[in-house]
Amino acid sequence: MKILVRESLLAILLVFSAHGLVYFLLAVLPDSSFSGLGIYAGSQEALAQWRLSHANSYATQFANLIHGDLGRSLDNLPVREQILDAALISAPHLAVATVLIAAGVWLVGFKGVPDRYGELLANYVNFLPPYVAISLLVILSLSVAPLLTAPTVVASVALAVPPLALLSAQAYRITEENLRSEHVRMHFALGASTTRVRQRLLKNLLYQLLPSLHNATLALFASLLFVEVLVGIGGLGSLTARAIKRVDVDLALGLVVFYAIVVAGVHVTARVVRAQFPE
Repeated sequence: MKILVRESLLAILLVFSAHGLVYFLLAVLPDSSFSGLGIYAGSQEALAQWRLSHANSYATQFANLIHGDLGRSLDNLPVREQILDAALISAPHLAVATVLIAAGVWLVGFKGVPDRYGELLANYVNFLPPYVAISLLVILSLSVAPLLTAPTVVASVALAVPPLALLSAQAYRITEENLRSEHVRMHFALGASTTRVRQRLLKNLLYQLLPSLHNATLALFASLLFVEVLVGIGGLGSLTARAIKRVDVDLALGLVVFYAIVVAGVHVTARVVRAQFPE
């Protein structure tokens, strides 16, 4: 109970900190910074109007956030409703991707992979910067799109690949280290089969992967931004891309809050579940 309260308070702090940081960056960054990001003059005018209407008003914005009011987008629609509608569209793809990720990690942990492929995957994920890896993996996934006819399948597979690569690489490394431990060698010496040993190691694998779940969630959301735009699905990724392109500040801030809540929720859940494991 104590860890749940502590982690929940930290999660709330994370959400408000993310919102405040993005708010102040938008308020103080020079226009040249937005030009460097590829944001056009028309969008800069929208940003200038937002800065003028929100001058010295973060206290009001903070109070609205506490009451669940995320403001209105440039289309004069409630931000909260737009995010919830987009989340409902993205939810099936995210759910299927999550199942694919869980199945892939289970296969790596229980069945194993050839050493040369496991090492290649682990080295690839560790070497490349996160967003480069995500971009390459998403492009690779979408390259098989002509072979598939259902956008849901294409989106789900493409979404699953980056976090699956991240967690599978860790699962491979963790399992290989566990298989070389003295405790496991003793089980092999007593006649235990590899399948039986790997089955017993799955609980330990879950314990060691739990701290990485929020990173996998970030990878999932990052790939969502690429996949939905490329496949043409009007979910959270497309909504985020539209908010960035138009500099729809209230919508962008609302999305930051939504993503922060989900990532913080995953982190809290992982910490609470991990605390239930015996040391």
